[in-house]
Formats: sequence, structure tokens, C-alpha cells
Amino acid sequence: MITFTARSRSERVYRLHWLLPDYEWELENRDDSQGIGLRIKSPYGWITLSVHSSFIINHSSLSLVRAGELVHGQRDVQPYEGWVSHIYGQKSPALSFAVELSSAYNIEITSEFIFPDSAA
Repeated sequence: MITFTARSRSERVYRLHWLLPDYEWELENRDDSQGIGLRIKSPYGWITLSVHSSFIINHSSLSLVRAGELVHGQRDVQPYEGWVSHIYGQKSPALSFAVELSSAYNIEITSEFIFPDSAA
């Protein structure tokens, strides 16, 4: 869990960002408006990234970029987003998952990865 502390009562944008492998993906619909789930299909099964916050997270709060292209959400994307470089001079597509929340107050954001059962 990460807690962002506001030193003054001015509006700030807090951003949580994960760079994930370039796998098939889907967003989970949740009844909980303070959480969002992203599932990616790895060679070992579905991995779930759950993000919860002390503030409301909705689909306009998140974005997903792959290889410089916005695949979900609404925001300006830089051409270098959604790439990973394992060795110098070579780049491969990746999923750049971000959640942005605005608040003038303290905010807590929790990320939880749920991996497939290795016994299955």
C-alpha cells in the first residue's frame, strides 16, 4: 500500500504506473467503485492486478498503452510509452497500465497481484 500525503490543500494528480508483459488482457468489471482489475493471460494462466484506492477509481481514471498506442482510456500518449528494452538498442511492446487520481487530500492506493495456482 502506498499513501500519498498532501502537504497543502491544493489539487494534485497522483499516478500509479505498472509496466507489464505484452500479453492478452481484459479489464474486470467490479461492483466496488474504489477498485479496478486488469487481467493478463500469461503462459501459466491469468494474472490479475487489482488496484484499490481510498478514492473512487473508474475507467476514466485509468489508461493502458501498448507500443506507443492508447488501447484503453483517454489521455495524451507519448511515443515511448508501452515499450520495454531488455538489451540496449532493441525495444519490444509492453503494456503500460496507469491509474491517475486527483485529490487535495491524502490518498491511499493498493496494488495486489494474484498469480495462477501452480498446482493447476
